[in-house]
Amino acid sequence: MHAAPSSSSPLTYDPAALVDEYLRVLMIPDPVAARRFVSPELKIRFTGGREMIDPAQCAAFNAGRYGWVKKRFEATEVVAGATLEQAIVYNRGTLYGVWPDGEAFEGNRYVDRYVVRQGLIVQMDVWTTAPNACWCAPVWPNSEGGPMQTTILPPGADAALGQDSGRDTYGALPSHGRFGYSAIHRRPHYRWPNGARLAVYLGFNIEHFAFGEGLGAKLGPVCPEPDVLNYAWREYGNRVGAWRCLELFEQLGLPAGVLINTALYDHCPELVAAFVARGDELIGHGHTNAHQQGRLDEAAEAALLRHCRERIGAESGVAPTGWLSPWISESLVTPDLLQETGYRYTLNWAHDDQPVHMLTRSGETLWSIPYPQELNDIPMIVARQMDGRDFARMIVDNFDEMLEQSVQQPLVMGIALHPYLVGQPYRLRHLRSALQHLAAARDRGEIWFTTPGAICDHVASLEQLHQPF
Repeated sequence: MHAAPSSSSPLTYDPAALVDEYLRVLMIPDPVAARRFVSPELKIRFTGGREMIDPAQCAAFNAGRYGWVKKRFEATEVVAGATLEQAIVYNRGTLYGVWPDGEAFEGNRYVDRYVVRQGLIVQMDVWTTAPNACWCAPVWPNSEGGPMQTTILPPGADAALGQDSGRDTYGALPSHGRFGYSAIHRRPHYRWPNGARLAVYLGFNIEHFAFGEGLGAKLGPVCPEPDVLNYAWREYGNRVGAWRCLELFEQLGLPAGVLINTALYDHCPELVAAFVARGDELIGHGHTNAHQQGRLDEAAEAALLRHCRERIGAESGVAPTGWLSPWISESLVTPDLLQETGYRYTLNWAHDDQPVHMLTRSGETLWSIPYPQELNDIPMIVARQMDGRDFARMIVDNFDEMLEQSVQQPLVMGIALHPYLVGQPYRLRHLRSALQHLAAARDRGEIWFTTPGAICDHVASLEQLHQPF
């Protein structure tokens, strides 16, 4: 389906037909013939940020990745306002083909965006749900053909193309549009530093709560404010529990990713300084856990993200590159705002055992580093009433199983801890035993004990994780 262009400067060609023919020739594949449709200044950008400048590079890459692959078009549409000088064209549909091992595949969705000037393609952007790739459909184009900064769209990008999705009761469900489905066994193979296959980190949450108002984990029945019982129990973590945990981490030589509320700089700055002094990574975790980030409007949320990054940088000397939202609370644009305010990764999404690209509305990547919601003391001890001994046993069992699984592919195991829980003496005794088990595996060279930021740095450096399609 080709939309009729409208312009004050009449077009002497059909931009949609040009794009269709370019893709048809490229799928033969005949990259030499495809060059007649493109400008010498062609720029091609694929999912994950990989860039190319010639159709032959696309053909060569696909020849190495697939037995063969083709696109099944669903629509090719021109954005209103096209002129001879510039036309924006969207082509969408599904991929089908054969993997190198001969197994057939189909149904992976894609959206291409083309900039056409003077009858030649000068820019091509590709988004896809294929394995090993992240997915982010382009947002609704504005009158200049560029993306507006409002909405991330689901696979199909019908709204981006100005179409009624026509989705019936049993059709495709709405999606976040950040990444596509990818089975764990269809991923690029790589290793962690020193040849390890399992990366392990501690996500140590240090938080501060307002007295007499706001949210907070509960030890006992909720009381009228001021809720002294639950407030004082949480404050134990900052006064005692965190220091006991720090001593344990020091004894075992374990680094930590320390997730901090910036309110700690006003309340107990020496606690944050102690973790900085031992070289731990600081990770943004809001100003306080008394409030949920997802309730903020876009401007206020952006201000929060900027404040936390700037305050941590000013107080501790290094601005954080990672973020965990208080209560894992997000708005629809949180990943976009994180990327735009200088963060490189998020811990909010507990959907995988490997780092995953999340594409943002700017087209740039935000990494999702696995953060546990199961191997996490709050849901296990507070919500499920698990004993400290059982939680420690859970850490060991989870580690042993993932160490075996990591023979097949590299994995990440995080352990989420809060000092007002595991810093209690009887729980600390059991945590000590579990971490000794992990430290022994580290000493044998079986794992990489690290921080989320180091994991992000490593995967961002790997060329095989920046592939199109």
